[in-house]
Amino acid sequence: MLDREVWISIPGNPKTKGSMKCVGQNGMHKLVESHASATPWLNLLSGWFGRKLASRKAVAGQPVGVECTFTLERPVAHYGTGRNRGILKPRFVDAQPVGHNTGDLDKLARVVADALQKAEILPDDSAVVELVARKAYVQVHPEKHSDVKPVPGVVVRIYPL
Repeated sequence: MLDREVWISIPGNPKTKGSMKCVGQNGMHKLVESHASATPWLNLLSGWFGRKLASRKAVAGQPVGVECTFTLERPVAHYGTGRNRGILKPRFVDAQPVGHNTGDLDKLARVVADALQKAEILPDDSAVVELVARKAYVQVHPEKHSDVKPVPGVVVRIYPL
């Protein structure tokens, strides 16, 4: 039973879960992910959840809250070139991931909820009644106890309500 907050930090490049699309012909149709990269990310997350949180599963009917912090890789343009290669340009220190290539926050969170269900940590992702999600770029020197990491990935907190 999920009786206290649990959290897990998973490295990797967060991917969005797009809409499903119908493919096929001659009466043979199936639904497939519109984003090919969603399935490997979903499998990676569910594997981590299954290994690390197996003893902390929510029971049927238990409402839970989920908090996700997605740390995304910075664009190459944020860094200098030549002898300044790898050095973050001062004007990008406080940049936020708002471009269309950073992914929609709700679609990033949807993968996490689906992975929690696939790993059987949640009996159904509809058990999530409170959701907090944020995205940020990697920080070279993250603040102590920050969920924003120096490498891409996601920190997920799950708590009973």
